[in-house]
Formats: sequence, structure tokens, C-alpha cells
Amino acid sequence: MNTKPLFLVVDDDQDDRDLLGMAYRQGSYNCEIIFAESGQEALDIMENSRVQPSLLLVDINMPGMNGLELLQKIKNSEEWRVVPVVMLTTANNSKIIDTAYHMGANSYLVKPDNFQTLSNIWDSLYRFWTSTAKLPVSRTQYLAS
Repeated sequence: MNTKPLFLVVDDDQDDRDLLGMAYRQGSYNCEIIFAESGQEALDIMENSRVQPSLLLVDINMPGMNGLELLQKIKNSEEWRVVPVVMLTTANNSKIIDTAYHMGANSYLVKPDNFQTLSNIWDSLYRFWTSTAKLPVSRTQYLAS
């Protein structure tokens, strides 16, 4: 059974998805990464996948369902509430930051304006969530036990 953690990145900005994908491909990361362009697409992926994401990286400013609305749906779900959610966004407003944490965000990071810093953030996130923290067991592992 493949036990690599699955990271789901939810961001409507193609450039930001491309940059995170580049940071992922530049390293030797023992995880899978998939992308969703919207909150609704993220929910569709989670509902229709046999494997639950181990971690979500979520932008806030998206059309349709924004990142805070997605966070609320995830944290109100019996099945998904244990999945860590990291807000990775350009929104650097203390009220929004406080709201995200009160809604259950596990971390809040402001997107940097250069690739090297973004790459360093990706590396730190990966190391923390795969080496330091213990992630929830995937849906497939629950079904198999």
C-alpha cells in the first residue's frame, strides 16, 4: 500500500499553483501533491477520492467558495475535520488571520513575493507535516483496517 502523504493545494491562481509545483519538483519529497482551482473542486476531489488528503494548503481569495468557506466546510465535516488545513494566501489582515484560526486553521502563512522564499516555505511545511507532526491516517488506511 502506498503510504505517501497526499497534499491538496487549493488556489485559483495558475501562477501560484505552478510555483508550488516547481518547488515540489525541485526537491526529493516523499509525498504526492494535487491541485484544485477552487473550494468546490477541492470538495469534489475529497468526496470522490479513495484517499483522503493528509494536508490542505488553501488560498483565501478565490471566486465562488473562498478559502474560509472551504475551511468551514472541512472543519464542520465529521469525516474531514481531522485533516490539517494550512492557509497559504496573500491576505495579510489581522482580522482575517484571527477568523481563520477561530474557524480551525492549523496554520496561516502569507505568500511571499519571490520563488526562493516560497520554496523555503514549501520545504518547511513538508518537513514539519511529514517528520515532526503526525498526520491523520488516510481514508484508504481506515478502510483497510
